[in-house]
Amino acid sequence: MKNFMKVSQRILLAASMACSDFRCLEKTIKILEKANVNILHFDFCDGHFAPTFQFSPMILKSIRPITNLTFDVHLYCNYPSRYLKEIKECGADVVVVHIESKDDYRNTVRAINRLGLRAGIGVLPKTTIPEDIEKIFPHISLIMVNTVGPAFSGQEFNKKGLDNIVYLKEKVDKQKHEIDIAADGGVNIKTLKILLESGVNILTCGSTSIFRNNQVYEDGIKMIRKEISNYFKNN
Repeated sequence: MKNFMKVSQRILLAASMACSDFRCLEKTIKILEKANVNILHFDFCDGHFAPTFQFSPMILKSIRPITNLTFDVHLYCNYPSRYLKEIKECGADVVVVHIESKDDYRNTVRAINRLGLRAGIGVLPKTTIPEDIEKIFPHISLIMVNTVGPAFSGQEFNKKGLDNIVYLKEKVDKQKHEIDIAADGGVNIKTLKILLESGVNILTCGSTSIFRNNQVYEDGIKMIRKEISNYFKNN
């Protein structure tokens, strides 16, 4: 009999903080921590790559002392290299840069490595993934695949993102690299099964799961965890 609980525990939950109530971030973080969320996910937007602003290094710096959870900073920025030193100083652990940015993402990844941070790459649903994408694999620990468009919560799940996950997971497995695959956007009970089947091991949960209107955060987390356990029990 396989130990399905042990297998299911390899699936990490990241809370998309852009969907949280900014009036009480410290309280929210303590609740998420107690409910065994693994990662706090922060979208940083420059107003150009995605037509909105979200978070700032100063907000990150102000909440870093209250938790030891991993801070995953997702840079929706045309020129992410401009912000790396400031983001490090504010307490980031993982920094994700998009392959669609105007900076050369490969150079930016190496700059993140030099700062002593873990690097990740992000991919939008509409993007055609470069055939030689595996060349960056030795330098990253995370691939963040958008399953909705950038930055705005509540968007409809985009199956092109799912195709990207499958494609990238196959590449990672073939190269035998230990790289986490994260789905960002539209993660909920309805999409959970197909995401797990595709090879995702980090679920970035936002407005359709943890932070649903009038829902207790712990209830959303418990529901997702229960469905993950059920999936591995039955597969």
